Amino acid sequence: MSGSWAAQSERGVSAVTRFMVWYVLTLGRRAGRILLGPIALYFLVFSTKASAASRQYLARVFGRRPRFAEMLRHYYTFSTTIMDRVYFLTDQHDRLDITVTGDDQLDALSMQDKGCLLLGSHLGSFEALRSLGANKKGVPVKALYYEHNSQMLDQIFQRLNPSIADQLIRLGTPAAMITANEFIAKGGFVGVLGDRTLGDGSAIKVDFLGKPAPFPTWPMRLIGVMQVPVYLFFALHKGGRKYEIIFEPFVTGPVNARSDEELRSLVTRYAARVEHHCRAAPYNWFNFYDFWNAA
Repeated sequence: MSGSWAAQSERGVSAVTRFMVWYVLTLGRRAGRILLGPIALYFLVFSTKASAASRQYLARVFGRRPRFAEMLRHYYTFSTTIMDRVYFLTDQHDRLDITVTGDDQLDALSMQDKGCLLLGSHLGSFEALRSLGANKKGVPVKALYYEHNSQMLDQIFQRLNPSIADQLIRLGTPAAMITANEFIAKGGFVGVLGDRTLGDGSAIKVDFLGKPAPFPTWPMRLIGVMQVPVYLFFALHKGGRKYEIIFEPFVTGPVNARSDEELRSLVTRYAARVEHHCRAAPYNWFNFYDFWNAA
């Protein structure tokens, strides 16, 4: 996997997360938000590589050097989504104000007992996608998941909700694609994040926020293998207790992912939509590494 993001240490984040889980479940979300400011400030000051990546990203999305307060807000938004995972995982969705847009076509698929692939990115909260299944009773949602980039955090959250293991399909095994295809064939929705490389996977450089950046090809090859409807999703934190989950049609017909031209076209379209939502909700970008120069 790409060393530029997989090698990021989680020890400090893990210790803070364990404390925050206890704190927000005991004292509530409002009390938790009081601590997020100092926590965000701490990591902004002491996580120098991540801070440099935040500065680089914000400079591109704003078209100027970001102010310190903007970088702090970037960290604060990330901290908020980590805190709110506690409520998503414990099915306390009433503590959050969640709106869903663009889901009418998904509703139509569900009524026909048809499933699809949901393609996201590290923009916003992947955990918020769980609210789709919670708010739309009877809609099964699972995640294709690469476990090696956040093992410490995952262990904490799985203790909080042991049943989450049943909602994951772990990438990197031959059975993963078979399981995902069978789940979709039964009317399930499978979510996956497609903006980071897996293993020594190939990538294509396409324009992203004004400069070529490497986007992996494996999600598009996956689409070509599975040949199922694909929708983009963005679960964005909008401030306070508000989240918006946005769905957009991406692939509705056959795809020839073996064609270099079509592969580049798919990656370019995907990157363009991620960029669009970065500009609309700039503090939701959670790739805290040198994204443009990643290996």
